[in-house]
Amino acid sequence: MHSGDCLAVGSFDTAATFDSLHLTSAGGSDAFIVRLRDDAAGISVKKPLALEVALYPNPASQVLHLDPGSSPVDVSIVDLDGIIRCKIASAAHSIDIRDLPDGTYFLRSRDKTMKFVKIAR
Repeated sequence: MHSGDCLAVGSFDTAATFDSLHLTSAGGSDAFIVRLRDDAAGISVKKPLALEVALYPNPASQVLHLDPGSSPVDVSIVDLDGIIRCKIASAAHSIDIRDLPDGTYFLRSRDKTMKFVKIAR
């Protein structure tokens, strides 16, 4: 398995055929898992584009610098209890974290989560 693979799952009672693979049930209901290939006839597997987001310094005491790459991103800061501490639409290149208590947090964008540590000065 590779990251981004597409799988099909199901069950059958008597027989199932996939391309050149033929499965026969041993009785009752059987299950199958099939990995779909990008080059399989009639199947198009599209992989989402990952945003490249850089976060620094880490640990930080006052300001986190965010380099969202070519486009702005919406982000949220979440603590270890899963509580969203703040949401920032179209995040600027710096985020003021002075009001956060010291501790470990996660900065989440649409498709990426990064851990950072807030420390006292």
